[in-house]
Amino acid sequence: MEIVSIKNILLPTQYQNLCEFINSSNFSWHYKKHVHYVQDENTAQTSDSHGLITMFYNENKVLHPDYDKVVPVLFNLVDILNKKLKQLHRIHGCLTININKDHCYYPHTDYEPTKMNKNWYTAVYYLGDSDGDTVFFEDDEKTIKHIQPFESNSAVVFNGTIKHSGSLPRSHSNRVILNYNFEME
Repeated sequence: MEIVSIKNILLPTQYQNLCEFINSSNFSWHYKKHVHYVQDENTAQTSDSHGLITMFYNENKVLHPDYDKVVPVLFNLVDILNKKLKQLHRIHGCLTININKDHCYYPHTDYEPTKMNKNWYTAVYYLGDSDGDTVFFEDDEKTIKHIQPFESNSAVVFNGTIKHSGSLPRSHSNRVILNYNFEME
């Protein structure tokens, strides 16, 4: 399995409840300066774009009291793929903001490749109405391998060693995703 797109991860009521939770005024987002790298439209220099994150789980530690509201997405993904979850490494939410600039894709992996094995996967789950593709690259980090459009209640699951990048929203005010890093058998 290299890159797999999956639609309708949660049932409609589950999805609606998750969106209401994430969009609630009680939900805590935390500012992060280095969410994506964007190309300045007037120069060849890059500048950091900002966004908001929330860490739910990291390396055997629950970091958010509402972890139980986001982990069912992962369980459903693993079941749909007919796999077995071996180990969860990280879950975080990311909200990027429309800054009226096109994104110039900064290829990355979520972890250092030396820490990953062949069973290491990443899933990007799309929440709400937005835009902002996820772009996957060949090893040269320039050739585009796959473009995954933003689609509510869908996810793209891929081998964690594949270089990828999120795009900034252009037609909406923000883009919200949940990011999962895990191992499957």
